[in-house]
Parts: sequence; structure tokens; C-alpha cells
Amino acid sequence: MYRAFYHKEGFLAYIQSKFLQFDDAIKLRHFNENETLREKRDIIRRKIEDSLPVVFEQEGIDCPSYKFEDQGSYSIGTGIKPLDGDFDIDQGLYFDTSITKWPDPVKLKELIFKTVENHTQKVSVRRSCVTVFYSMDGEPCYHVDVAIYSDSKSNLGEIPYIAIGKLNSSSLNRFWEKSDQAHLEGLIKNKHSGEDAAQFRRVIRYLKRWKDYQKSNAELASITGIALTILVYNHFTPQYKDLFSKSQDDLLALKSTLDNYVSMLRTGTNEIILPVAPYNNLLEKLTKIQLQEFENKAIELQRSLEIAYQDADPIRACIELRKMFGDDFPETTLEESARKNTPAITHSGQSAEEMI
Repeated sequence: MYRAFYHKEGFLAYIQSKFLQFDDAIKLRHFNENETLREKRDIIRRKIEDSLPVVFEQEGIDCPSYKFEDQGSYSIGTGIKPLDGDFDIDQGLYFDTSITKWPDPVKLKELIFKTVENHTQKVSVRRSCVTVFYSMDGEPCYHVDVAIYSDSKSNLGEIPYIAIGKLNSSSLNRFWEKSDQAHLEGLIKNKHSGEDAAQFRRVIRYLKRWKDYQKSNAELASITGIALTILVYNHFTPQYKDLFSKSQDDLLALKSTLDNYVSMLRTGTNEIILPVAPYNNLLEKLTKIQLQEFENKAIELQRSLEIAYQDADPIRACIELRKMFGDDFPETTLEESARKNTPAITHSGQSAEEMI
């Protein structure tokens, strides 16, 4: 149920237009809307398709049927323009073969590696994918991650598995891991609908840019995009300026998300659990120092959002937010954005004073 409230100071700096400008500056379109990304994706697909039959024939192995699937942030509409210019394109390569036919999943990854190893100057077999790196004038410009899967219909229980391991990995570090990427993306896409879903995706993009802007902190750089996505998945509720206009309030939505997350931290728990198999903690690989620094930075962001939210002056609010998000967050003037406070809405039923 919606519940209206008045901010205790009587005035707020409503800067929704600045958040929308910020989102427009940082967001990336889906593959089918972004010609450059689609072109780079298709180059790798064609390269693999052209070479796979030859590579398998050289190994004396029948090539199973396969399909490509778009994956990751571009697929679900939460991709952002990277500050370092290195675009990450995620592709799933699903083979119609069971994991029992490939007891060593790295062998299958090695065959894929052979199809693209001379395509660019740098191609690597990483733990969970084969990565093709592209550069321009000696600087990285984008890379394509190809994750190798055993398709669900080929396995008992119709469960998809991802090939884990590097070329030099020990036998203990070569294995098939349950990974239902399609189910995960379906959950994220269907978590909210309409304008609520649009705000949900924007909040994910804001957190991703925050992380990228804070990347000078080496510990924060270890946080993955999927970890931030599931953080929002777990803690976001849609937020509105008032009941009657249905105008959204992204500052309040982002603030309430961090409020909820920091409240969890204060219970002594810091986990971000993947909602599909293998149901792992997405922070489990962080060191104690990295985990502590992420907690510290999350609390810092929450405090900054609180300062911006409480400030009646939109100029000061934007200055505060630029500290967290960088110069892509626009400046403003008092004439542009100041407004007298009107009732605001939270789907969670909490008032602003209760959330402070």
C-alpha cells in the first residue's frame, strides 16, 4: 500500500531530471539497439562458427550442435559505458552435449580457444570463459567473454552447466558448475514491471557507475557487476515523489536501496546470494580487506545520498552526488530544480523520518 509523507524540513531539492540526465549519459543500449556492439558480437560468432567444424575434425571428434545466447548486462538492459573504455560483451555458447561426455570441461574450452586464438593479439582461457581482447592504439577498447555451457536439455534434471577451469588448472579446478543464466536473467527482467522496472534498471546502472568511478580504490574494483545487480534485486523498492502525480524519485530509490543494504550490514551479515543455481555468495571470493572496504564505501555512499536527500538546495545536492558518481552527474541551478516539498511515496510503507 502507498503511504504519503512530508519531509520533516518541509522542503526538498527534487532533482529527478538530473538523475535521468545522468542515466542517459552512462547507459548502453541492448545489442539489437547498439550497432557497434552487435557488429563486434557477430564477428566473434562468425569466427567460431567458421572454425569449429575444422577444429573438431582435427581432434577426431564430432562437433555437437550448439547455439549462441546474449548474456549479461547488455541482455537485461543494465549495461553502462565504462570509464576506462574497455567494453565487456558477454556471450553464452551452449553445446547440445551432456557433461558426462566431457569429464574435463577445459578440453571443450580449449577447442573454442583454438577457433579464436589468432583472431587478436590477446586471447585467454579464463576460469569461466574464453576471452578475446581488442585494442586500439595500444589501449584496450573492448573484449568478448564467451562462456561455454552444456545445455540443460542434455543433462539429467535439465540443468545447464558452465565449464570452469583454465588451461593450466589442476584436476580439482576443472569441473562443470550449475549455472542457469537464462533463469537468472528472467528473474531480473520480471522482478518489476513498467516504470518500476525502468527505475530498477536505472538504480543498477547508478551503482555500477559509482563502483567504476571509485575504481581508483583497488579493493572496490573487485566487486562484480552481477554482485551489484543482485544487491539491487534484493533491496530495491520503487519510490515516488507523491501519490497523485506518480512522478518517480530516483534519489529516494537509490537511498532506500542503500539504507536496506547497510541495515543488513549492521546485523553483522554481508552476503549477496545468487537467486539461482549454484546459489553462491557473490562476495565469497573477496578477501577480508576487500570485503571491509566494500562495506565502508557502501556506508559512505549511503551517507552521501542522505546528505543530498536532506538538502533543500539542489545545487548543493548535485555537488554532493558528483563526489560519488563523477562529472557525468550533471550540475544544476536553484532555478532549475528547487521545489516546495510535496508528499512522497515509498512502496515499503516507511516514512522519510522513519528511514532517517
